[in-house]
Amino acid sequence: MRRLAAAALAAAALLRPASSECSKHIRFGTFDEANPYAALAPSQWLDDDEVCWVYYRQLSGGRAVAHLDSGELDVAMLGSTPYATAVARGAALTAVAVLHNKGTAQALVVRCALHGPQDLRGTTIATPRYSTTHYILLAALDEAGLDHVET
Repeated sequence: MRRLAAAALAAAALLRPASSECSKHIRFGTFDEANPYAALAPSQWLDDDEVCWVYYRQLSGGRAVAHLDSGELDVAMLGSTPYATAVARGAALTAVAVLHNKGTAQALVVRCALHGPQDLRGTTIATPRYSTTHYILLAALDEAGLDHVET
């Protein structure tokens, strides 16, 4: 228990808010993913006397887009689906880099009792709206000939 408390205190010290001496704060939306950029948040490598980066954990790409739209974030890490959805509806976003490619690293996980898409009929399915998982599910339902409203 003591180790856990010590680790929590150390993490809190590393993730302290940007210095109040900075004349500009850049609000960056991040996710709990293992990426090289994750080392930047606790290190404050990008901070200087004028600009400080402040990191905010985001729950989904859709929510990060909403925070960008409202002006609560200046920059956010987004997946391709939330970005494409936002741009398609007219959001004023610009992609500046690709952090990583998930490729085949995404999947839909179901209970053992489900053996195929037809077994989803009459069930309730939950995914983060506008996420890659959401669109993979819609495509799978469409390919199986299932109406996403009836499942």
